[in-house]
Amino acid sequence: MANSLSLLELLSRLEILCDIHIDIQCLPSRASDQKIFVADTTALRSATGWAPTTDISTGLEEMLRWSRTRMATLKE
Repeated sequence: MANSLSLLELLSRLEILCDIHIDIQCLPSRASDQKIFVADTTALRSATGWAPTTDISTGLEEMLRWSRTRMATLKE
């Protein structure tokens, strides 16, 4: 899947972007855990013409920049 991202891949990217180490503990899956989740925007695109244009790396960088700015604002 072209735009897929596992939780481990996401955490790895966050470690790099935030210059931190995330201690990951892999536990047995639960019966209610989803094996895979894929967001499909086809219906939204058909109904509105909108399609996502931001890739995963850019989206994470923008989210972190926004979060850091927001946290700094809340501290004031």
